Amino acid sequence: MAGFALDWSVQHAKAQTAARIEFASDAAAAELSLLPMIQAAVASASTADQRELCRPRRLWGPKLIPMNSMSIADLLVPEFDHEIAITREVLKRVPDNRGEWKPHPKSFPMAHLAQLVARLPGWVPMMLDRNELDIQPTGGSGFPGYSIEKTATLLAEFDKNADAARAALAAATDESLQQPWTLKKAGKVMYTDSRYQMLRSMVLNHQVHHRAQLAMYLRLTEQKVPEMYGPTADK
Repeated sequence: MAGFALDWSVQHAKAQTAARIEFASDAAAAELSLLPMIQAAVASASTADQRELCRPRRLWGPKLIPMNSMSIADLLVPEFDHEIAITREVLKRVPDNRGEWKPHPKSFPMAHLAQLVARLPGWVPMMLDRNELDIQPTGGSGFPGYSIEKTATLLAEFDKNADAARAALAAATDESLQQPWTLKKAGKVMYTDSRYQMLRSMVLNHQVHHRAQLAMYLRLTEQKVPEMYGPTADK
C-alpha cells in the first residue's frame, strides 16, 4: 500500500471522516472504493490521527465496521464479486456462430478474446502461489494456446476460474499481498510491484479492459450489450 500519495490520502480521509457520509445500501460500492485509500492513510498517520481515522463508520444498513479491522482481502473480494458478475453477463452474450469474427486484421478473433476473458480469473491463484511469472520462458510457456470454443464451454471455464480465484483471494493475508511480485519476459524483468498492485493491474483492471473490448465486439456484431456501470442502448 506504500504506493499511495499519503499526504493527499490523509487529507482526503480526514475530510471524509468529518463529513461522516452515510451511504444507503445501493451506494455501498461507492464507499468501498474509498477504503484502500483510508487504510493507507491510517498506516502512515500519527497516533492522534489514527484514533480519528479508525472510529467506526457506517457502510450499509445499521452495521458499523471499524476501518482498522478490515484486511486488504476484505476490500478486494466485494469488488472482485461485482466485476465477475458483470463479466459473466458480457461473456454469455458471445454468439457461437461468430467465433472467427474480428473488427480488424490485427485484432483477436471474438472467440479468442472471449477465451482470454474466461481465463483471466485463473491468474489469481497462480499469482498468490508464486512470486513471479515469466511469460516467455526458455523451453516455452506452459499456458495453453487459444482455440475456438462454444460459449457454454467458455462459461464453464470462467465459472471454475472465478470460484478458485475468489477462494484464494479471500484466504490471502495482508502480508502476502504486500510482498513483491515480478513479471518477466524471456528472463528480463518487465514489472515488479506488490502482489496487491499486480493482482489489481493484471487481473481486475486487465479483465475490465478486455471485457470492454468484448462488449464492443458484441455491439459491432449486432448482439445485445448488457448493463455494466449503467444502462446500455439495449436496456
